[in-house]
Amino acid sequence: MLTIFAALERVEQFPELGRPTADEAIRQIVIPFGAAGYVVRYTILPPSNDVLVLRVWHGREARP
Repeated sequence: MLTIFAALERVEQFPELGRPTADEAIRQIVIPFGAAGYVVRYTILPPSNDVLVLRVWHGREARP
């Protein structure tokens, strides 16, 4: 769990760290953890550049 929080703190400092998804307003990072890791999708809120986490998936979980 600390690995996820540490990665999210890094995203908070560097909001454009993640890669854009098909929806350009949503970005995604992959957090290595164990065999599969986690996928986090988030958006950047203007004008403050705050990060809003939209979804966290386990790497083996089915995603839309």
